[in-house]
Amino acid sequence: MTTSIVDVCQRVDADLTTAGLSGRFALFSLRTQSFVYGDGSDREVPTDFGDHGYVLAAFGTQLLLDERDNVEQMAVELSSAVQDLVIDQLGTGWPERTAAEGPRGILTPAMVDRRACWTVRGQPVAPLGELTSTLGTAP
Repeated sequence: MTTSIVDVCQRVDADLTTAGLSGRFALFSLRTQSFVYGDGSDREVPTDFGDHGYVLAAFGTQLLLDERDNVEQMAVELSSAVQDLVIDQLGTGWPERTAAEGPRGILTPAMVDRRACWTVRGQPVAPLGELTSTLGTAP
């Protein structure tokens, strides 16, 4: 089970491998005023976001994310925000399950049995961070 926001970021980044986009985001803590994940050296320090939560920096965009007490819920929020940015970047739905077994479609992050998972039409497909074992990696 995930224990920290860094663990959450690592899991989301692992799933980005399926789109060939791992290593493309950073997360800035407004509370500590520092990047807690990713290389922030080439990114602008977020301003005008207040002092609570996190700022996701990816693909030239900065998005405010609420800080959650439940780390798994934070994983769902972060993966959903990253998913939106990846879809914009790729110009198509991501991640998508096209395999013959099980329901097909665009996956969405959700809580399943108190754990962040990728789901399709409400059915769990893979725990967050384990998408490559289900979908493989991008060519």
